[in-house]
Amino acid sequence: MLKRRVASFGAATVFLSATMVGLFAAPAFALPHATGNITCTMSTSTTSVGSITKGLSTGGLFYPKVTVKFTVGFTCVAPAPVTATPAGDVVTGGTLKGKAVYVSPNTGTPANLCTDFTTGLDNLKLAVVKINWTASTPIAPTRLVYALLGPGTVGGGVITLGPTPPGAGVRLGSFAGANAPDTLKIGTNGFGCAAATPPHTFFVITGGSINV
Repeated sequence: MLKRRVASFGAATVFLSATMVGLFAAPAFALPHATGNITCTMSTSTTSVGSITKGLSTGGLFYPKVTVKFTVGFTCVAPAPVTATPAGDVVTGGTLKGKAVYVSPNTGTPANLCTDFTTGLDNLKLAVVKINWTASTPIAPTRLVYALLGPGTVGGGVITLGPTPPGAGVRLGSFAGANAPDTLKIGTNGFGCAAATPPHTFFVITGGSINV
């Protein structure tokens, strides 16, 4: 039987699936939790791709919910960010893995319609992200949760997860604390909606930025 855990965000309660909980699993050995604030402009690898369950469509079958998954291998464009502790630790890149669930804003609108999803009309219900850092001194991963952020997180081919639109956010592991913007931007090739034949189930990640 699938087990679920509960995460509370103020008045909102979100049930995390086993898959999403797995992104928050503790590592087999403890690494130091880096502190400070860093900004990394990502140069992505050629294997950085994303997928959309059911696929986006310009017509045909419609679904009230879509799940976006992404895996990003990246390097931080110079100058590489430096942590407060461990003192002088240089972050050169890493891997980022996440999952975001979008739902239609009303019962009469599908979530997987290209024109709605790509222009930010769909509501972000929940996103879970884990960042494994590559640094001169190894540090613990950073884990981010965004819940019930509403519309406006997709636009111009970019997924933007952050404290705005208003919503709850949780940051664990390295760079944990309440003093950072916790903003993640993932650039894409437009989710493939310009192609002739739907459904569009895969997209290429072209860059982005991390600010934690």
